[in-house]
Amino acid sequence: MTVASTQLPISFEDIIFSDITYKISKPHVSEQLIQSIKKYGIIEMPVLIQKNNRFIILSGHNRLSVANALGNNRQLCRILETFDPMFFSQLAIKKLYHNEIGPIGKIRFYQILKPYESDLTIQNSNLFDFAVKELGIPAHFLSSDELITRISSFPPLLIEYLEMKDPGFKTMRDLVHLSDATVAIVSSWIECVPMRVNIFRQIVELLYDIERKGSECNRLHNILIPKEGDPRQNEALLLQSLMAIRYPDFLKRKSEADALMMTLQKNGVQTKFPQFFEGDELSFIINIRKKEGSHSFFKKIDKIDKNTVEKLLELL
Repeated sequence: MTVASTQLPISFEDIIFSDITYKISKPHVSEQLIQSIKKYGIIEMPVLIQKNNRFIILSGHNRLSVANALGNNRQLCRILETFDPMFFSQLAIKKLYHNEIGPIGKIRFYQILKPYESDLTIQNSNLFDFAVKELGIPAHFLSSDELITRISSFPPLLIEYLEMKDPGFKTMRDLVHLSDATVAIVSSWIECVPMRVNIFRQIVELLYDIERKGSECNRLHNILIPKEGDPRQNEALLLQSLMAIRYPDFLKRKSEADALMMTLQKNGVQTKFPQFFEGDELSFIINIRKKEGSHSFFKKIDKIDKNTVEKLLELL
């Protein structure tokens, strides 16, 4: 059944911007959207639902927020008398096509439509199958209200990161099982370091192992990451600190590896050693200048100490 609707100019004072019940799109507002609204206004009409004498946003959260911030005070909107699950699902499919929904938005989409699932068909599928096959949400997530509630309770900064970077549901599952205190620490690290998603996955995996091990969790509070400085160096500092907690002999092994590589470097040989001792392969680089001649290359090879290389391999 299609819910009746009308089109009306609505004052922004009558819109409850704080109510994000139906917000499923990513929180990022692009400069392109801002400039478009500045120049042309809102092109695609927002959709609101009347609530008493005011309105909540069904579609257009980002557009209306930008228009409001730009000083607009009125907007032509489509007004629904009540929530229309079929209409909402169609809006969501469009957003999905344009990659405007992150993993948490997908979960919210499922939560919003779950009360209507017995009467709802989306692209010839029931809601559960659509969420698994088209949205890529693991079935065990959908079957656990506890998991979904836990994710929804994450700090806003962490939720925004998950939405924009989409580290995958496996990483999100590990996050769910971390303590509230550790989740808060992760959120504070994100504020300091704009982490690459592969680094974030490693960090969550290490934290999951540290908490499962059940010791040294108090040391997490002592990891201080500066907001300034090289982001890549800060990532490395954070990973190194966690590795030292997860693997108590890590710093000792790293110090030993650094000393061995310095010995080789003094003889003109650079070593590419896995940062966290993963893998089973070493690489060596020997640089020679044209004026040195080819004999310089073989001379440097002869200076490579076999025992040094053996010790490096043993550390892997």
